[in-house]
Amino acid sequence: MTTRLKFHDAIAYISQNVSQRLANDIMLRVTTVVGVRDFDVAMAALLAGMSTSGAGVFVSNGKARRTALRALLLCQGVYLAPPAQAIDHLPLIDGGWPQGTVNEWKSKSETEIKRAIAMYMALPNADADALIAAASTMPPTNRDVSLLNRLHSITRQDVPFPIETTCYRAVQSWLLASGFVSMPWFLNSGVSAVAGAQTDVNCVAAQLLAIFPAGRMVDVTADFVLFDHAPPNPGDIVYMYRSNANGTPKAGGQLGHWMVAGRGGLAYGCNNFTDDEAAGTNPTYAECNLKNQIRALRRGSIVPNVADAHFIRIFPPGTIEAR
Repeated sequence: MTTRLKFHDAIAYISQNVSQRLANDIMLRVTTVVGVRDFDVAMAALLAGMSTSGAGVFVSNGKARRTALRALLLCQGVYLAPPAQAIDHLPLIDGGWPQGTVNEWKSKSETEIKRAIAMYMALPNADADALIAAASTMPPTNRDVSLLNRLHSITRQDVPFPIETTCYRAVQSWLLASGFVSMPWFLNSGVSAVAGAQTDVNCVAAQLLAIFPAGRMVDVTADFVLFDHAPPNPGDIVYMYRSNANGTPKAGGQLGHWMVAGRGGLAYGCNNFTDDEAAGTNPTYAECNLKNQIRALRRGSIVPNVADAHFIRIFPPGTIEAR
């Protein structure tokens, strides 16, 4: 099969079996590669990665499974390397790329391969219940099951699903597990992705906020009047932080806390405040009282400066990445 036919076969498979939107995005990215306007040149650059050589164990439904595997390799070639990523993740794949991916998937079902392809998109049917379920049942995982060690093999059905340990990355891990964001978005959403984008590059809070949409800002410096008037909806992402009087983050580092809002005033997070008036609150991972976590921030749990203003930002999860 020629390079062009392999590409169009994989694109057609994604469009018909996974997502038209994902197929369109891949086509757009490939045909507008920086410095490459010739379609055949772009195809040649992907040829090695779209090879399913060595996948000889395909027997039942062999053609469909081979095409699915080629489509997965295409997603990896497009989304795990520059320009889609700041760094090239492909050399990190165990067994090398593409052979490591071929070895991983050659004996698995077409359904399983489609689940792997779906990691490269936000799911259109993601809902708050799925996010709350992820946040309430998926604690941080060990490094040996980290996402970076499983880029070529991960699906949202994996148990355990890799959840990172900081409050910020744990929330993003739950967003990924529940389908609200894609793996490419997750890989690009660390602080380094926007380093230098803020006037004060030492203000980590501002850099984190730059990754998310504007959200809704609520002043909780003195009381919960505005908070009670329009509290977060279940599944909303909540970020509480030290701020200037106008709600912009104070410089000086990552001074705040990220959580997923639950129901009944509860929230889920990692690295929680332990003096939130809830006896036994687990700082590593816990279901917490959201207001008590905000009170702990206001009392100066991170930096003892009660003169600071304190705000929260609320982000509906469906607004974080286009679906």
